[in-house]
Amino acid sequence: MRKTDEILSLIMYSALIIGFAARLYLIIFLPIWHDEAFSIFTGLKPVADIVSGRADSVHPPGYYLLIKLLSTVSIHLVWLRLATLAFFLVNTLLLYRLSKLWFSRIAAVFTVVAYALSGYFFIFDWQVRMYTATVTLMLSSLLLLSQPLTKRRLISWTLLNLIGLYFDYSFYWYFFPLLVGVSIMALQRRHWRKQVLSLWTTTLIFLVSWGLVFIRVYDRGMSGIAWAFNHVYPSILIPYLFGSHQLFWATLVMASLFCYGLWRVMRRKRPREFFLLAGGSFGGLVLGIGYSFAFRPLFHLRSVQVVALVVLMLTGVGIATVWRRWQWLASGIIVLLSINFLGHVAGIRAHSGRYLIQFLPWQQVVLQLNHGQISQVFIRPNFQRLKTPLLLWGLEYTLSGYESLFSRSIPYSLIDEKTRTPDCPNYAGANIEIYGCGN
Repeated sequence: MRKTDEILSLIMYSALIIGFAARLYLIIFLPIWHDEAFSIFTGLKPVADIVSGRADSVHPPGYYLLIKLLSTVSIHLVWLRLATLAFFLVNTLLLYRLSKLWFSRIAAVFTVVAYALSGYFFIFDWQVRMYTATVTLMLSSLLLLSQPLTKRRLISWTLLNLIGLYFDYSFYWYFFPLLVGVSIMALQRRHWRKQVLSLWTTTLIFLVSWGLVFIRVYDRGMSGIAWAFNHVYPSILIPYLFGSHQLFWATLVMASLFCYGLWRVMRRKRPREFFLLAGGSFGGLVLGIGYSFAFRPLFHLRSVQVVALVVLMLTGVGIATVWRRWQWLASGIIVLLSINFLGHVAGIRAHSGRYLIQFLPWQQVVLQLNHGQISQVFIRPNFQRLKTPLLLWGLEYTLSGYESLFSRSIPYSLIDEKTRTPDCPNYAGANIEIYGCGN
């Protein structure tokens, strides 16, 4: 028994080391991408603009306020990404405690392994975006819900859920199905009335304080995710949530583990909190897909992380069940998970569109400028042809030395079409001309 525990611990910590090292590698070496640039750009705006929704009409203000706080230390990309890595580490601890509470220690070990080697969650765990931190809020909320709710815990749970609602709308896909499920439970069991009172109080506070802003920015926000409609189709949605993407064999492995774990869980009595989570998340997903087909896109793949959490936990239960019977087969499964994970880590830069990511091109341009020993840069943007102002902002951010470790700041000046073209090489295309001049 002790030897088995040592083997399980070795497997879990090995997976964590691989997952941590891979995410740290992505943090250091991947260029900034469009949404990260938007996060930093928005987080540097005045607090009044962030809170009112003027800074971002799609997401609530919570994460941008966190960026505002972190920026008091530095706005360097690596620093801001490291905050996300810290949330990843917290999530591993929360997942372990929650899975151990709901299922077993073995299931908890393999749930952490599945998370560390996840081809879905790794997409978010290095970015300057709100998704990994939102998972932290969901898991913290679930952990509190799964324990006896003393008065102190009830207050903490209420505040935590309120923060989640202000943090990102992906939290809505966890909170509002939970609100419905707990309300139904409270009609049958009196001891759930404290929970339902807390949830409705949280909803009321949120609607009173943010409802008018939400109504004002709703149409703009929905238009902002209209591009995601094609991702509702199962051929894209299922491999993405499993983290297998375009690898059919990995999708088959993940789906088999998920179904095996689901079958195992359905056969045994489990905490009601898990079934509230599973039923609410998949029920919300089905309703969201139906609404998207009938009216307009309601979500994109990055906002349904609560569904991916359920998939992750059931995958962990599936691997644990296999481990109890055939340890050699479970070991082979972990090897396959590792291959799938490392393949996606290695390919994310070259095939970024597969992961719904669009990197800005300036890291490579600045490397060329440094190689040419450039001391002054002149930038001539063609504003009429720029698809987004973040391209110019991102260039200025990178030239200031904030994108890469140990990158020097290169002085730059903006020029217009009336200014004489500098007698220096052009390092970019027609939309933004970049002239690099030496000493």
